[in-house]
Amino acid sequence: MKKQTVVKKKRITESTGMPKGIGLMRLRGRVYWISYVDAEGKRRQINTHCTEYDEARRFLARKALEVLEPKVALLREIADEPQAKAGGRTAANPRDEQLDDVPRYRSGRRSVRKDSTGR
Repeated sequence: MKKQTVVKKKRITESTGMPKGIGLMRLRGRVYWISYVDAEGKRRQINTHCTEYDEARRFLARKALEVLEPKVALLREIADEPQAKAGGRTAANPRDEQLDDVPRYRSGRRSVRKDSTGR
């Protein structure tokens, strides 16, 4: 008999129904607190002053949108920009264009000079 392999599906949502990584909700006493990562990358814990689960969940969703909307806008801008005509190469960094004019001095030079014995 052949063994059947069971493939576990990764959960893409938390128990709150939100996508993974958005944030957490905790009930402390009668009030829900949320924990999320803000736009600067810092972990924040905020009292929602909500006693109802659905209201606290909407509060977390609004905070998540504040963080994610600028990221989504940047991704859309990158996805929609036209590809460069020159060989299909785009300068991801503006400094890349500046560095094209800098001469390269790597031919024959070493960081350590040989001593008189040739080593």
